[in-house]
Amino acid sequence: RKNGEVIERWEDHNLIVDGARQLMAKMAAGIVSTSITDLGVGSGNAPETVDDTALKNGVLIPIKTRTVNDKQARFDFFIGTDQANGINIREFGLFAANGTMFAHRVRDRSLEKADDLTIEGYWEINF
Repeated sequence: RKNGEVIERWEDHNLIVDGARQLMAKMAAGIVSTSITDLGVGSGNAPETVDDTALKNGVLIPIKTRTVNDKQARFDFFIGTDQANGINIREFGLFAANGTMFAHRVRDRSLEKADDLTIEGYWEINF
């Protein structure tokens, strides 16, 4: 939303990265106990790969709400007018509390984040 008015809607599929698989294996074995806590935004434009671990010029924003419905986890987020300003947002990621990237998505074009722009949405992962 720019000045409160919706200027774009975007829907896409995400890529679960290898770090997420390693993290889930450790969680299943009781080695770590963590959860997805943050949405990351960055300016990188390289296509996603399963080896990705970070975002270029990344900024983390706490997830607003987390819910589970059967085999689907949903992460609602809101980037306010005072967050991530000055970044040409091109990529998004989900991150666990321990800093592990879980999922990654790169947009076709950038979104210049300024203090008159808010971004709200949700990220769903099906298991």
